[in-house]
Amino acid sequence: MGDHDTLFKRVFSVPRHAAGLIRAILPPAIVARMNLNKLELVPASFVDPELRHHHADLAFRVPINGKIAFIYFVVEHQSEPDALMAFRLLTYVQRFWAAILRDDSTRKTLPIIIPIVVHHGRSGWTEARALHELIEGLDEMPELRAVVPNFEMLIDDLVRVDDAALLARPLDALPKVALWMLRDARTVDALFESLHVWAKELGLLLAPGRDPKDIASLMRYLLRS
Repeated sequence: MGDHDTLFKRVFSVPRHAAGLIRAILPPAIVARMNLNKLELVPASFVDPELRHHHADLAFRVPINGKIAFIYFVVEHQSEPDALMAFRLLTYVQRFWAAILRDDSTRKTLPIIIPIVVHHGRSGWTEARALHELIEGLDEMPELRAVVPNFEMLIDDLVRVDDAALLARPLDALPKVALWMLRDARTVDALFESLHVWAKELGLLLAPGRDPKDIASLMRYLLRS
């Protein structure tokens, strides 16, 4: 697992940090239907082992309108976005559903799974956001759209989020700083250009009573970036 993945999992496997990220990404009307106080990390073991060195993955269970649904995070950090990410996500979601059905063979319905891609490649996300964009011939034969599976990805494209917007997210200092470092730590110039903006948040991480492992994990990431 790469250092990007390690940092993301270290920070956002904590449900309250993941809840803040969910609030920042999902539409408010959907968030209002969730009970994020009951957000729970669950194993994402349905992803094939050979894919784990490409993407970090975190899965959470959360009640939505009283029914159990799932949030699935994928971290994409390649310099060039993955052109087939919509297809890969469809595969992940299908495997997730298959695992749920294996655990409860009496089910007649499938739970909601909301996949979220957190992308911090320096070029920003420029590839397809919907599965239909990958299917050849649909533009010429729109009548077939109704019978071809489709979904649109939720992409948190960090390079498009400026410092003010990132600082305004409903997150603790640790996840905010982690997202900033994921966005900027590839180049020393970018990191130092915004360092003064992040001084307060960094100071909070050094305050008495904070877990020293938090700042240690960030420093390890910086030293290996």
